[in-house]
Amino acid sequence: MLNKLKEPLQKLWKEKGFDQPTEIQEQSFDPILQGKDLVGISPTGTGKTLAYLLPLLNEAHSDQTLQVIVLAPSQELAIQITNVAREWADPLGLRVLPMVGGANTRRQIDQLSDKPEIIVGTPGRLNELDERTRRLRLHEVEHLVLDEADYFFGSDNLPAIQEFQKRLRRSAQILYFSATYGEDLRRFVERTDDPIEVVIVDAERGIHNLEHLFIETTNRRKFQQLRRLAAVDDLQALVFFEQIHEAEDVGERLAYHGVPVGLLHGQQTPQERAQALRLFRQGKLKLLLTTDVGARGLDIDDVPMVIHYNRVDELDTYLHRSGRTGRMGKFGQVLSLVNEQEKRDLEAIVSPANITLQECVTFKGTITSPQECEVAQESPPESRRPADKRQRPSKKKKKNRARNRRNIGRRSQK
Repeated sequence: MLNKLKEPLQKLWKEKGFDQPTEIQEQSFDPILQGKDLVGISPTGTGKTLAYLLPLLNEAHSDQTLQVIVLAPSQELAIQITNVAREWADPLGLRVLPMVGGANTRRQIDQLSDKPEIIVGTPGRLNELDERTRRLRLHEVEHLVLDEADYFFGSDNLPAIQEFQKRLRRSAQILYFSATYGEDLRRFVERTDDPIEVVIVDAERGIHNLEHLFIETTNRRKFQQLRRLAAVDDLQALVFFEQIHEAEDVGERLAYHGVPVGLLHGQQTPQERAQALRLFRQGKLKLLLTTDVGARGLDIDDVPMVIHYNRVDELDTYLHRSGRTGRMGKFGQVLSLVNEQEKRDLEAIVSPANITLQECVTFKGTITSPQECEVAQESPPESRRPADKRQRPSKKKKKNRARNRRNIGRRSQK
């Protein structure tokens, strides 16, 4: 793969200290170069963005014609992809333009006069721009990428995606990349008449560097457990919730107790979301409370832990959330707060992925096993001595204390 890249891309690869391509990058490269439609499934943190960007940039031409469009489900992911694409496109003289909701529409229309070769955007905004202006020139597009494709196929975004694809020429190459192979995406691939190459990297290969933990508690005490986790030294975690209102409620209560906490969900303004991500990346937040939609596709380096606050009903959801930690081979921890029934359900859900859950507890600012906690509680520190052996103050010291108390009273009368 690497020897097929243009010289500027090979040079940047070496400058960034990359070694060998990841499996999804290696297996996707030739089919994309050959113009095949492709579904690429690989765990989060395995380099999927470069898996499609490198072959597409390698074949793109700096000729002011729109050749590549990448669709993302959220503004944050679109900006994130834009930043990566610009870094790799710049040595080739290619222009990359983001087109997302929340930004000034008039300004985005004006920016199209720069004639970018690559656009990264959200489907709603691109459909809107195409309806309002003729400058998108969708008939020129040769490649369309759906990043987080499983989300698109399993949500209300699908009609917008289908509407957008109708605006492209029939010969355009379509690439579907995702961390999980959802049932809706799978059904689409099986039923379509067009040939689609499918590349699947075993999900289990993305979980061996993760430690899967659980704390058994009651629903009423989950907040107290999360608060105790926030007190663990050097802990920083993404905390997943099912409902926005619950994340907001827990966030307010944690902030009241002095925990540095932030929120990330779809009902926030782009400025609020950007600030939360920035503070979390800077290490100024211990916990970032989010939802599946809010954290969809976000690339946050070195997240030590992912916490599931609510029960998880599907393996894909568990793996997708868990993929926010332990990225690119780094060690990470995944911790679930579960009651007794939820623990049994979770064990059954993760069993097909050969995941073993380990019980843990919080004890004096650490996360440890219940057994180690019991040992620590049964063995008091050496500094703790029985009351009858403590050194009692001497008679001389007692007289000095009494004299000091009398002097304090006299000074206050002067």
